This record gives sequence, structure tokens and C-alpha cells, in this order.
Amino acid sequence: MVLAAEEEARLLQHDYVGTEHLLIAATEADPGLTTALAALGLTTEVVRGTVTRMVAPAGTERSGDLPMTAEAKATMERSLREALQLGHGAIRPEHLVLGLLDVHDGTMPVLLARLNVRAEAIRVAVLVLFDTATAEVAPATVAPVCPRCGEPVAGRLRIAHLAVEGQPVRAAYCAGCGAIVPVAFLA
Repeated sequence: MVLAAEEEARLLQHDYVGTEHLLIAATEADPGLTTALAALGLTTEVVRGTVTRMVAPAGTERSGDLPMTAEAKATMERSLREALQLGHGAIRPEHLVLGLLDVHDGTMPVLLARLNVRAEAIRVAVLVLFDTATAEVAPATVAPVCPRCGEPVAGRLRIAHLAVEGQPVRAAYCAGCGAIVPVAFLA
């Protein structure tokens, strides 16, 4: 979904990937989510049109990866927490949408207001998706636990921002014991 958001940003001639681009990408992420969002009036065309009226094109095309806004980065971290709190072993587009709903700065609150959709209505629609597709989304297993201390990682997971050989890296760790939680463990 992040690549689709970058494509949307390029389509709109924006030189960054923001929460608005993630929401547009969510409207095409998968059939269930697309249907749930469309029921609230959030179709690709409607969201894209509103974003076009809100944010002017940059005017220049940027090569390479587009940078993510601070709000978009925070959304990614929130989506991980949402997945873990729901006991899901992987981040799905639905978790990204839930992460978008916690953004209280930047474009997202204004966009939702202009679309006349309450964040709580979107949250309920996404949670209903999980309830109706439990076997597909959440296997019947115990919630993920820390590999060192054995405590559930939901609510205890923290993200550290590090630099490795000059490159920014994020690492997930247990706030209780400090153990690094492997990416494979979260996926």
C-alpha cells in the first residue's frame, strides 16, 4: 500500500508521501476494504478529488523515492501497534487505515472533515471487516509475546530510531525487558 501511496503522490504531482496519499491508496487496497470505505463515501475518485483541491501540485517531478511526512511515518508505527493490539501477526491495509485515524495534525483531520466522515465511523467499518473475516485476517493463535520475557507485546512494543552505517533504521523492542522483536516475528 505504501508503493500505491507513492504512485498517488506522483500522479497528483506532489513531492512527498503524506497521509492523504495513504488514504487514497487504501481505497484500492483490497476488495473488502474498498467496499467498506466506499459505503462511507470514500471512493478513490472522491478522496483524490478532495486532495487535489486541498494540496497544490509541486510543479516539479522528483526522481527516486519520495520522502514520507512525519504524519505518514507516525501512521506506519501506529499501524504496527494496531495490528499487535488486535492480535494480528502482520500489518494489513486495514491496520494502516486504523493508524491514519490517530493522526491529529497535518492533512488527515482536515481531509476527513472535508469528506464529512468521522474517524470513528471508519474505525467501526474496519473493525467489522476483521470480525467478518477473522479466519483470513487473524489466525486462531495467542497474541504475540516477547521472545525473551514471554509477555504480550501489545501495549509494550516500542520503536527505536537508529542509524546504521549512516542509514536510518527502525527497530521494535519490548519495553519490559528491552529485547529486540524480530521483523519476522511481527510479519
